[in-house]
Amino acid sequence: MRLTIIETGRLFLRPPSERDLACAMRHLASGACLATAPLSGAAARRQFPVLMTHWHLNGFGLFAAVPEGADVPMGLVGPWQPSGWPEPEIGWLVWRQADDAVELTAEAVSAACDHACARLGWREAASFLCPADARSLAVAELTGALADPFADCAGAIAYRHPRAPRRPLPRAA
Repeated sequence: MRLTIIETGRLFLRPPSERDLACAMRHLASGACLATAPLSGAAARRQFPVLMTHWHLNGFGLFAAVPEGADVPMGLVGPWQPSGWPEPEIGWLVWRQADDAVELTAEAVSAACDHACARLGWREAASFLCPADARSLAVAELTGALADPFADCAGAIAYRHPRAPRRPLPRAA
């Protein structure tokens, strides 16, 4: 399997290692994470077997989002298909508590959306958010996502990250 690595202005997104997932489990216990609905609270623990195998089964999954100059990720962000969820989504589980966490997460989410549309063929990306998670709602708004009042997603708010189809740039004469 070919590894996908995405570089943004301030982040590297790479497939997670077992060490990254162990780090996520430690932070989950604190409850101080911003996350999409299937990765929040007790439900997150049930999703970890999916996270561990998602890349191998599907060829894509949540990336470890590593800030430039850091050795450890600030969280997990990317395209995935959580079990029992209505559709694939751009999910995140971010344990970084610094003031820039929302902005960095939005940067990672935008890169993951671009990747899902350009490389995976998605026409749009959805994120399912807990209504009480103000920081995750702020991430969605920073990325330009719009709430979808018609989505059926079991107590979560669906946000759509629309992306225009990419067309090749015209060649210079």
